[in-house]
Amino acid sequence: MTTMHPIGVRRTVLSKDDNKSLYDNVYSTIQATKATHLSSHEFGETFVRKYDAPIEKFGKFYEKTEAGDADERMLFNIVAEIGSEADGTWLAGYTKNIPSSKLPIGDNSNATRMTVAARVPTNAPKKLRTYFKGCVGTLDDIQSKDRQAEMRAGTIYNNVTDWVSRAPSGDNVILLRFAPTYEARNKSRPSAGQQRPLQTKKRTRPQAAKAKSEAETDATMEDVSDSDATDTEAASADGPMAKPIEERQVGDEYHPDILPEHRGSYFAHNNAVVVQRELLDENEKLIAPNEIAQTLTEGTLFIATVSLEFYNFKEDHYPSKTYHVHIDTLKVLDVGDGIPWEYPIPEGSPVAGSSKAVKREGEKVAASAAMSAFQSPSKRARKS
Repeated sequence: MTTMHPIGVRRTVLSKDDNKSLYDNVYSTIQATKATHLSSHEFGETFVRKYDAPIEKFGKFYEKTEAGDADERMLFNIVAEIGSEADGTWLAGYTKNIPSSKLPIGDNSNATRMTVAARVPTNAPKKLRTYFKGCVGTLDDIQSKDRQAEMRAGTIYNNVTDWVSRAPSGDNVILLRFAPTYEARNKSRPSAGQQRPLQTKKRTRPQAAKAKSEAETDATMEDVSDSDATDTEAASADGPMAKPIEERQVGDEYHPDILPEHRGSYFAHNNAVVVQRELLDENEKLIAPNEIAQTLTEGTLFIATVSLEFYNFKEDHYPSKTYHVHIDTLKVLDVGDGIPWEYPIPEGSPVAGSSKAVKREGEKVAASAAMSAFQSPSKRARKS
């Protein structure tokens, strides 16, 4: 007998209004927007891969039409639930288990990305489990066809980063990656009022933070310059504050210190910012960068519009292939029951070294339009 989890009970109980459950309504909307969902597509039939020239190192996926391949990248929708850290979810401002050769994290480091492990929703009915299995199947099919091509060519890649992972439970999870956490300033983007010089003096951690951990009393973090000390946000000892909810815009730029773990020698940002992404809570309000770890907790039901990317490092000493699913937009459909993620300030002795940033495109297609059809059934007041 299947044990019903509290959020499973909430999502399967029938409404008195229409005699349907939350999951019933979500699945009905999936069916109404079926053509936009990853589970409805097949590699080589409805979408194709195009490479950058001439060495075919970086591949993107595009819609396949009767007239030929479209110029806009293919975007897909996925409905799933946020998994645990053990499943692969990591929403900190630094990469988990980052090698020392990649430290400190600087302006040219693009590898720092938050990750959501998308899993089958808790106590989901068979039709939703089958739907998620179809999403996994679409991704697996791409890698399967790639492996067949390798075998025909007599070149097998053993070093492969998959976009589908195996959770400790034995179930499949899809690893969804956010855009790079840190980007260079962009004068054309709207200002969030937090762009303060990063070439700054050092200061000790605030007393409140010291009290939290005796071992961190000597930790330091970058502060704003004296010339900016009159800013309202600069008065906050814990770093810059997010804009009021109603004033937020996608593309707003924030000082990296808006992330509470962005402190110490792991970071060497001089001209980087954290950008407001199109992440919507259950009330369809933008989630600020410093609210991500508190809002996207384990168990959260969501819909995401994603794109697929492929990296073929065949010229490297150890040839490898990397498959990534990138989040374009995300909307919470029902809140989870997990506690907010808390990430410590990283410790260690970083050495110089970082990789050059790579810009990513992301065109809006029917997938993102279909997202508006999904209504968040749970509403809650944001805690102050």
